[in-house]
Amino acid sequence: MARLFPLFCCLAAFAAPAAALRLGAPLMRTCDASRRKAAGRHLRQLAELQALPAAEACEAAQATLANMRAEGLPLNVDAVSRAISLCGCELPVAESLFESLVAAGNDSEGAYSCLLRAQLGSGDLDRALVTFRRMLQRGIAPRGRNASPVLHALCAAGRQVDAMRFSGRLVRHGLLRRQLDRLLREHSTPGAETAAAIEAAVVAVGGSAAATRVAVGHDGRCPCCGGGLQLLTLPEEQREQRLGSRGSDRLRRFSRWLEGQPAFDFVVDGPNVGYANQNFEGGRFSFAQAPAAQPVVV
Repeated sequence: MARLFPLFCCLAAFAAPAAALRLGAPLMRTCDASRRKAAGRHLRQLAELQALPAAEACEAAQATLANMRAEGLPLNVDAVSRAISLCGCELPVAESLFESLVAAGNDSEGAYSCLLRAQLGSGDLDRALVTFRRMLQRGIAPRGRNASPVLHALCAAGRQVDAMRFSGRLVRHGLLRRQLDRLLREHSTPGAETAAAIEAAVVAVGGSAAATRVAVGHDGRCPCCGGGLQLLTLPEEQREQRLGSRGSDRLRRFSRWLEGQPAFDFVVDGPNVGYANQNFEGGRFSFAQAPAAQPVVV
């Protein structure tokens, strides 16, 4: 019996860590969930500070970050970026918060955008240009939300040369092309609404030109101003031949696609959707509008 007692003690000592290991994983998951919940609570607090006066919001944001540190919570990019935005009235504080992200290797496009807005809000345009160049050097691609405010500030300050250089940099980084592609997707067919927006923009900068939508004739001349478009003309015979071949190609592609589809329950065409007042300005059609027209045309 005396020989069995040490063996029993050894087995008991081995079993205790095993039980702790079995309980460890759920305990860790519970702790992680609790930390995420606490971090989310602080993020919501930072979002609510936007309603406060600028100086008070900045002070409260710093206090919130201090509470997160005291609770052992990581200061993630979202929390610090929101604090940077709230401390736009205290530029040294905003820049210090941003540098803490850089030191931790957590600087992001969103953080740069917040700092740029803070610098521009304080009127320090040159400092914002330095920050923008720094962002590009970090390999972060520019976006409209950080490039547009800088470009607007340069134009408002009358620094046309710097604005042209800045826009050239945006072209080299592909931002202008992306913005034009987005514009074409949103306004694929210019209509009265687009013309009104252009006219409002011209008037906003002190112009008096009127914008209107016209149909350019086969001669390429605008009936409104008489200006001409550069046309790549074809003889009438070649034009008809080309249009005919394109139509045949499209019909063949559609036939192949149709053969691979299951039988349709309903077929709703664009004009019928248009009759139900679901079409866009200028006659464009969106498949997203079909469900609204279905009760009318089916």
